Amino acid sequence: MAQLQMSRGRGITAAAVAAAIVTGLGGCGGEVLAVRVGRTAISRDAVAHWMSVMAPEHVVPVPPGYTACVAREQAQGSPYPPAELVQECRREYRALKQQALDFLISSAWVIGTLAKDGLRVSDREVEKRLEEHATPLAAEGGDADDQKLAARTELAETMIRRSLARADHTVTNAQVAAYYRTHRSRFLVREKRYIDIENLKTRAQALQIRHEVELGESAPFTRGVLHEVIERLPSVKYDRGEDGIRSAILQARLNTITGPLPNGEYGLFEVKRIVAAHYEPLAQVRGTIEQQLAGEQRRLALSRFLAAWRKHWRAVTDCHPGYVVQRCRQYKGPLAPEEPPAFK
Repeated sequence: MAQLQMSRGRGITAAAVAAAIVTGLGGCGGEVLAVRVGRTAISRDAVAHWMSVMAPEHVVPVPPGYTACVAREQAQGSPYPPAELVQECRREYRALKQQALDFLISSAWVIGTLAKDGLRVSDREVEKRLEEHATPLAAEGGDADDQKLAARTELAETMIRRSLARADHTVTNAQVAAYYRTHRSRFLVREKRYIDIENLKTRAQALQIRHEVELGESAPFTRGVLHEVIERLPSVKYDRGEDGIRSAILQARLNTITGPLPNGEYGLFEVKRIVAAHYEPLAQVRGTIEQQLAGEQRRLALSRFLAAWRKHWRAVTDCHPGYVVQRCRQYKGPLAPEEPPAFK
């Protein structure tokens, strides 16, 4: 399995950090071991270091009394009594510990996944990632070595995703045809009515213009004509106001002046063209269906991969008491949902 490199931590010697995560069964003595992922050991010093990396201002509350944390909160003017501040400091400490463990275990999982396939993220790839992009989120508070580990983890995740994306997700003609039959309503194009509409200030003006048009004394809509397209929506009832105008438009005959109808002013309209409702032919939507089915296959393949992947790595992730989180074999609590793209 590829070696995971750790940084010189605040308050941790270089030698201690170098031994924080190592390859091989003899990496850490039992007294300093926090987690073992297969042959990779994560030391308690490694967890403490990453808690410091991830903590605001790199200050970690110190159990069991959290005296310094409470004093700091009081100095900042906290109105809460000491007992409540101790509880808050304890929550902060536990959250930081879980965050550090989640990152370190995830890092071991994804880098270990590549190692099983004989792959690794090269040092040059890590350097290029750090040169071209912002500091990885997990290591924003860390030094160069911390950033390298976070970048190596991100790159390993990317390599796994790309490997999954390259898998064949062929969609057959029969699958496309079956989807089209089953979801035919999705390919319904609603009836459209193309109208000319003119708004007049008074009802008398609108009636006069309509009368002149009907007698052939005036061309329809010679002033301020608007061109609009109205769709017939399914199972919608229209009553008054704008809804009443829409209903009138949908009931009007082709090339017939209708109105006046109140719409803030007084509107006259004429339906110039009607495109009847119809279904898009299969040949026209085949490409869209193929893309959708291929995407569904990819998502299903990813979901299956992640289920098997998590099951495998949890089975070989042993955590000592006080360091048990959801990814540990010893974890017995409810499983919180995890987003599929996050290899955690």
